[in-house]
Amino acid sequence: MHGTFTAIFERGEDGWWVATCPEVPGAITQGKTIEEARENLKDAIELVLEVMREDAERELEGKEGVIRETLEVRSAARSSSTSPSTAASWEEKERKALHLPEPRTGKRTSVPRHTEIDNLTARKICEQLGIPAP
Repeated sequence: MHGTFTAIFERGEDGWWVATCPEVPGAITQGKTIEEARENLKDAIELVLEVMREDAERELEGKEGVIRETLEVRSAARSSSTSPSTAASWEEKERKALHLPEPRTGKRTSVPRHTEIDNLTARKICEQLGIPAP
């Protein structure tokens, strides 16, 4: 699988990096280092897209009048610097974040809202990662 995705890295209070991909709901992970979080996010994106593709193919099995083809999509180049629209999206993300009290200190912590995925997708991802399903 090839593609270009946006990776968002946020430092958690415990020092871990939380990584998300806004283009792929459900692709969220973490790592002790930004490099580890980046690699974990690549794996999460691949797994979510693989499960979604398998589900779509299963739904099409046996259907007549269906054409399946592969598309290549090219997106405009993105600047890595913070543009006004990027800054606005960060402000929007912060506004949508949950602000929860830290249990030990009571200090309020910004926690990004997570996109929910259906149980079947969650079970498949857990199965592929070799971890117990919810």
